[in-house]
Amino acid sequence: MDTTTTTKITLEVELPTVEYAEGILEIAEGYIDYWAESLRWDPSTQLITVREIDQYADETRAGTTTTRMISYDHLVKAMGRAASGELCNRTYTAYIRDAVAERDLVYVDAPAADIILQVALFNEVKYG
Repeated sequence: MDTTTTTKITLEVELPTVEYAEGILEIAEGYIDYWAESLRWDPSTQLITVREIDQYADETRAGTTTTRMISYDHLVKAMGRAASGELCNRTYTAYIRDAVAERDLVYVDAPAADIILQVALFNEVKYG
């Protein structure tokens, strides 16, 4: 009888903050419009501003927006949380984990970038 065992590994990797943050934002920018009204980042301050559309809020708040700010560093650290396998499906976990392990954003497509941004903003995948 063939059996499998699951084990947890920890990978500590230093990632270039500015390069990764801006790469993730550029990939996510055209994809997140189903939950975000605007996405802006400022290289001089390394701050990211996202205006979330509260379309899934109750009737009294539907269609309103909430502005959230995070740092580049916070966004890049969210890759580690997204790669943990606890916040998104196996496919996107693998893409994000490969991007971290290989230190290459070529593995991050628009849905994966969306997941990373949501994890950074909400500490979960709230939409999608």
